[in-house]
Amino acid sequence: MLKAVKLLACCLLIFPLAGTPPFPVPQSGTRLPEAPPKTESLRAAIAAVEKEVDSLWRQRRFAEAIPLCERIHRDAAAAGLTGLAAFGARITGACQFALRRHTAALASFLEARRLAEVASDEAELVACDLNIASLYSEIGEVDAAAHWAQGLLVRLRGESRDKFEAKLLILLGSLRARQQRMPEAEQLFARGIAAADRSATW
Repeated sequence: MLKAVKLLACCLLIFPLAGTPPFPVPQSGTRLPEAPPKTESLRAAIAAVEKEVDSLWRQRRFAEAIPLCERIHRDAAAAGLTGLAAFGARITGACQFALRRHTAALASFLEARRLAEVASDEAELVACDLNIASLYSEIGEVDAAAHWAQGLLVRLRGESRDKFEAKLLILLGSLRARQQRMPEAEQLFARGIAAADRSATW
């Protein structure tokens, strides 16, 4: 019952940034099994920057976090750590989104998605698509938001399905309601509540 109440609250609040700090997804699926010392040093340096970004995010100091996020993106890309570069681009977009810099945020999310595809990093792809759908919803582009949400829902598998399915169904249900497609919206809300009951993350 508590899960149902929590999900119904989500219907009223279209969640904006699932998968961004302080709700992180795994950073990258591209781990180097025998990375050279220079690469490991860079990873350690980037991890330190990530901690600083997380602290700034929690303090809502988004403008200060952006240069650090861009540094993660730039340094990881230069080192060939494509999945980590995708993460840096995505959290740059998250900060821009929080500041309502929607055009810049969309560009960052799309760049992150491109890099995640190159890296075959499914966790980052899920987070990027969810953020893009949420951004379009925020700016009133309901059809575009529904397109991204529906595409992601079809693709969810494994751990990502357990983590995001309920929230995504509620988001899509809310979008269908805004499109005046109420029977479909009601079905999606019901599926979202059922998915939350099955999920270990709610």
